[in-house]
Amino acid sequence: MNRHLVWVGVAAACLLADTPALAAETSAASPTILDAAKAGDRRALAKLVKRARAEVNEADQWGQTPLAWAVNRLDRTLVADLLRAGADANRANIYGITPLMMAATSGDVPIVEALLAAKADPNVRNQAGETALMLAIPVKKRVFGSNYQGASPLQLPSDATEAERVTPDATAQQTALAIVDALLKRGATVDVRDTEFGQTALMRAAASSNADIARRLLSHGADTNLATPVRDVKMPFGPEFVATIKVIKVGGFTPLLLAASQGNLATVAALLDAGADVKQRSADGSTALLLSVYRHTPLLATWALDFGIYPDLAMAKLLLDRGSDPSAANVNGVTPLAAAVFAAHGAEMRGQSLDEKFTDISNEAMGEAAVALLLEHGADPNVPIRNFIVPGINGQDARQASRFNHVSPFLLAAALNKPKLLTAMIDTRRVQINARRENGNTPLMDAVQLHSLVGVEALIGAGADVSATNNDGRTALHFAASDAPGGGAIARYLLKSGARVDTIDKQGQSPLDIARLPLAEGGRVGAFRMTPPPDVALALIKGLSGTGESGREVLAALKPSTLALTTQGKRRPLP
Repeated sequence: MNRHLVWVGVAAACLLADTPALAAETSAASPTILDAAKAGDRRALAKLVKRARAEVNEADQWGQTPLAWAVNRLDRTLVADLLRAGADANRANIYGITPLMMAATSGDVPIVEALLAAKADPNVRNQAGETALMLAIPVKKRVFGSNYQGASPLQLPSDATEAERVTPDATAQQTALAIVDALLKRGATVDVRDTEFGQTALMRAAASSNADIARRLLSHGADTNLATPVRDVKMPFGPEFVATIKVIKVGGFTPLLLAASQGNLATVAALLDAGADVKQRSADGSTALLLSVYRHTPLLATWALDFGIYPDLAMAKLLLDRGSDPSAANVNGVTPLAAAVFAAHGAEMRGQSLDEKFTDISNEAMGEAAVALLLEHGADPNVPIRNFIVPGINGQDARQASRFNHVSPFLLAAALNKPKLLTAMIDTRRVQINARRENGNTPLMDAVQLHSLVGVEALIGAGADVSATNNDGRTALHFAASDAPGGGAIARYLLKSGARVDTIDKQGQSPLDIARLPLAEGGRVGAFRMTPPPDVALALIKGLSGTGESGREVLAALKPSTLALTTQGKRRPLP
């Protein structure tokens, strides 16, 4: 049962108890101690206690005793009177909530101390497995996202202001700290987990900007290595109407990971000082450093940009200085550097194409600064994103997202048109310019397939081999000729850099053959019709002929042997 719903029910009962109709009904019948407590009538309570002391622990239909009602009203005098009359400080309501839990949640230090003096047990647990210690920790005023399946309990939206991030206020935190001290002094156990999310009091403090409480819990032996349970969750992935269900692992969040995901720098520092391992990982492989650069909803084992990205440079620097690996990737191959590149782009998956630029200049500047910081600490720009999947988005976005599978941070910067970031990575001399993937593709080929002229220019400027072939015998120019929007500019640059139009791949095709296909009826390669844009064809044809004539004029002027066209694997001259 959600404790907030419980309080709503209790509050509603309080309001009902104060209505004139209920008061009339109470006066008509013989009033009880419970009636007096609900009404907050101290004089009537004193008289009734003398006559019927045994009724002091009578409960209503919600299991609320007179003491619980007095605590709920924050009536310190009434609480003291009932405790002197023998009220049971440990009597819980039907939800397992004790008067001490109510007082701890309400933030009333004198009532908490009075109940503890009356031997209230700080380790009693409600139906959700929560203790008074857990409930004493205040949470942020604005809660977004989901405390779902062991994930982070808090998530701010992309438009949240800094003031909204610094909650709860200082007064509430100091009051909560005093209650925590009182509970710890009376033997409250620090590492008890709730049954709903598997969180400890330290996890709650870490996720809720309560650094002082976190330090106090740490001084009483709170375990920094405990993590929320790891669960398998079924999630729909892929384009709408054809989504497939996949099982992903969620949870595994330690106090350090929760603090990092919520941007709680002081708590992160306190946890590290107490010995928390900076290399801790969640179920999806996220480190605190990744979460500090890419503050996402940690429910998903994917890189889903649900709420935008907020690089925290101070936290990232702290974690790097404490030994965090700047190249550690999560299960999908997403590294802090890849996240920082995307932050510099400022894109969001929801409501925007990945090719559109999000107009958050400050976020862009933070992303660029995060890239510089990570590169300064040795981040590897070559780690490929293995699996870029976004659940629950439409088909168009899903196709665009698939462009980034097997893409490194360097190529991601190329795809997002970030020449400044490309230069910064190349200047580190760590970019593997001519490295090959399993299929033999080089970064230059990948940049062409990502339709990135700036990437092609940067790679060739750094020494990329324009003549390199993959396992199918294809060059970068083959890819430019095949299927690249705006590929004419890329093809022209490749030709200018020495790419050949007559290199034959394993299907017997040259880039020129592929480029001329749209100009010839029925041109095919294997089972697939190749339809490069006319500007690509024209660029390649002009590149071979050196003329400024139109495509068909060039074709007519060239010799048939030069114009041999592959159709389903057979070479023949154009008619």
